[in-house]
Amino acid sequence: SPITGYSEAEPLAQKPAERFEVIHPDDRAGLIELQARIQRGEQIEGLNEFRILRKNGDVGWVMASVRSFALNGKPARLTMIVDITERKQAEAELRRRAEELAAVYQASQHLLKLHTPDELAQEIIHVLEQVMGYEYGAVLLLDEATGRLIPFTLSNQGRGPEFVAQDKAYIAAQGVRLGFGITGWVAQTGQ
Repeated sequence: SPITGYSEAEPLAQKPAERFEVIHPDDRAGLIELQARIQRGEQIEGLNEFRILRKNGDVGWVMASVRSFALNGKPARLTMIVDITERKQAEAELRRRAEELAAVYQASQHLLKLHTPDELAQEIIHVLEQVMGYEYGAVLLLDEATGRLIPFTLSNQGRGPEFVAQDKAYIAAQGVRLGFGITGWVAQTGQ
């Protein structure tokens, strides 16, 4: 099957019990129960979305449309399976983006209450760390006369104001300059 990566001739596809091996373990029990209901002759009609384990090890998503019926007095089913992996990935990306936008909105509400440039810079650092996954943030100001980058505010990394003061002093002592080192290059290029 193009969806699973297994051919019809491979052992996994030959025995009905083994067909469930391509179903993700977390989704398997529900589908085994559905199969049992069909075998008992229950009339089933609906859509099911579940994960599969592809031959190459990837996890994919499928949607199965199932309709059970009697054929010559025996339980039968008609199943159509569609690969919805890309749709699920797009949905996950949309959820991630919605979370980012919600965090930005929340930050903007906080920004409306802030009064000092330092509070504003701290909130920006906090948003970058929380939403974008940055480990450390800093706002450095450029002294145009000397080309030095002067620490304005830094991430407190949950350690409090004393840590920030020590970190500011350390960075200031390093003499970070525009265009020199990684920090200076980022400040110069914006990348």
